[in-house]
Amino acid sequence: MDQNRMKQQANKHRKDVWLEVGERGFLKIQPYKLENLAKRINQELSPRLYGPFEIDKINPVAYKLKLQEDCIVHTVFHVSFIIIIIITPVPQRLPPTVG
Repeated sequence: MDQNRMKQQANKHRKDVWLEVGERGFLKIQPYKLENLAKRINQELSPRLYGPFEIDKINPVAYKLKLQEDCIVHTVFHVSFIIIIIITPVPQRLPPTVG
């Protein structure tokens, strides 16, 4: 009984992530802090996300990103390091007609 309650509590913050092949995603670079990804003197001001990059699926939890060729980072990442940002277009207001 206690084991089931612990499992329910732990699963509340977990979610299944499904990424599509060909989709574009950002790489969360916080755990790496590599100088060739975030070239900043002050690491606190370095970007948290890098990309977007095209995604290829290796297995359900590992995905390969098509990084730039000059980047010296392994190209396969766990799904928790890939962020998909859905950009919705902002509706544009038409300019008022003159006349």
